[in-house]
Amino acid sequence: MGTSRLGTAIVWQESCSHVGAVLFAVEDMVKREDELACTSKPCEWLMPSHVKKIPPAPVACIDFRSSQAKRQNRDSFSEAAAARAKRTRRSPVEPGSEKYMSYFQELTENFPKSAALMARDPFHKAFIPKSTKLPKSVLEYRTPLTLQLQPKELEQLCQAFELDELTTAQVGAIERATRGQSSSKTWFRQRAGRITASNLRRVLHTNAEKPAKALIKAICYPEAHRFSTAATSYGNKHEGQARRAYERMMTQEHEGFSCMDSGLWVNPKWPYMGASPDGMVACNCHGNGICEIKCPYSQQDEANLELTAG
Repeated sequence: MGTSRLGTAIVWQESCSHVGAVLFAVEDMVKREDELACTSKPCEWLMPSHVKKIPPAPVACIDFRSSQAKRQNRDSFSEAAAARAKRTRRSPVEPGSEKYMSYFQELTENFPKSAALMARDPFHKAFIPKSTKLPKSVLEYRTPLTLQLQPKELEQLCQAFELDELTTAQVGAIERATRGQSSSKTWFRQRAGRITASNLRRVLHTNAEKPAKALIKAICYPEAHRFSTAATSYGNKHEGQARRAYERMMTQEHEGFSCMDSGLWVNPKWPYMGASPDGMVACNCHGNGICEIKCPYSQQDEANLELTAG
């Protein structure tokens, strides 16, 4: 292989061709000496010839299937659509028909908690809570209109106001919902407007014509006007301990003895009166009763407690 004096064209003279290949490669490298190699640049792919720009997208939204796979899937989808079109459409079942009721009856027997039953009569009745609704508290009778009344008008309205008598079911519902007592907001709301055991003495000793404002506030807003002293704090702290000691002693002396938590008990005939005992007791020998626990702050030492117990 040699070179012509008139130019750079290579003249083949039956010499080694690989030398020419090397020279071509060297010439190409010299021409592109400023270009970076593909390994020196970020990863990139060849742009398909049929598109000019491909917008970026999350990997989950990119279809990596080949053209052949896409075509096969499209063909199978068309065949399935054609098959569905040939199927005979069934006429809808009329609500209330024998077939309709039979279906939901079978659904009730096999899947009684199915959501489809909640909106169908009469199957929806099984989803109605069995518990009795709590009666309205005194606070719920307050309206924007009554808040605008003058004191004399409000007094006249209160004179005519009466709480409705309660049913046995409502009395039981109040008691169950208020067993948390001072830790229950329902307990405070149901005590509002009622004379309870804790304020009965103050009610009997106040002037009926002009009752003490503090007493009225304590009755009408028990949650906002609850009080706490060293004596009440001491009693609350040791009530559980005293109750456990009481249960141990009574269990030994009474057959089948039990002591359960108690909520607010309201008189059904006089619904403005109620009481919250510390517990409800029962045994086989004496029946049912109530438990009232007292932890006297002034008698903290053990000797005095033994004396009080007799």
